[in-house]
Amino acid sequence: PPPPPGTVTVGAVSAIVGFPDLDIGTFIDRTFNQNFRRDYRLAISRSAGVGYEDVIITNIISGSVLVETMILFPTDWGSDSFASAFANRLRTNTLAVFNSMPASYGPIVANFIETTTAINVYSPPPSPMVPPSPPPQPP
Repeated sequence: PPPPPGTVTVGAVSAIVGFPDLDIGTFIDRTFNQNFRRDYRLAISRSAGVGYEDVIITNIISGSVLVETMILFPTDWGSDSFASAFANRLRTNTLAVFNSMPASYGPIVANFIETTTAINVYSPPPSPMVPPSPPPQPP
């Protein structure tokens, strides 16, 4: 059966990226947490050539610091080749992928990388626009 309306098929790269010099406790600081997430997503989106919103941090866990990530590639791009090329770059040249991240985060290691050729992502349609109520009439 066809997917429900609003579903988009994408290719994806799942990755677990390690930051061995970071301490999970530093993520308690809201500013550090927000800055790290922003820097991480920007580095991947720039390197992969996808939108910032297509880089999804699914979890940040201890074990040094491990960042579980999914990167989405639209199928109308021929996502299999884009996803595979990015996965290969992440495997073989991790430093180039993250070259825009501040050095203060320390060394970066790609621990697990997997490419999925087609997954369905549901994106609900936007809510219909409701015109504003007219102002009340003067008495």
